[in-house]
Amino acid sequence: MSKTKQATLFISIILLISWLFYKFGFLIVLSLTAPTQEEIDRNEINLFNEIRQELNIKEIERAPRYNIAEAQDTISYDLFLKDIDCEKYKDSLEEIAITIATRANNRISLNKNVYKIEIVFQCEKTPPISLKYKFFRNDL
Repeated sequence: MSKTKQATLFISIILLISWLFYKFGFLIVLSLTAPTQEEIDRNEINLFNEIRQELNIKEIERAPRYNIAEAQDTISYDLFLKDIDCEKYKDSLEEIAITIATRANNRISLNKNVYKIEIVFQCEKTPPISLKYKFFRNDL
């Protein structure tokens, strides 16, 4: 193979790699900087299991979904307790929310940037009702 063909092939490969990086490089950057999903530590799993047993709840979701110990900005930690019988606990929902928020604050390794904890009860009866209780970490 002659030197001009080798040089042309080499330059073509470099240009192809540059073009691919230009077109799809944002995917590499995005994958490296995106928070990992659904990283839950053992203390959080134990807390969720206790809440499920105590209140007979089928599903608990949290927000944000990424690892809460590595938060980069000031955020809120939200727990969504789904399909709870609000009629059964209607007189004590606020006390239950305070207890859950305090337990979450004490047992889960939340980042110092998490400034509030919100507990949202999503009632199972129709019409669907959501009751939200907001607590600042400094007050717990």
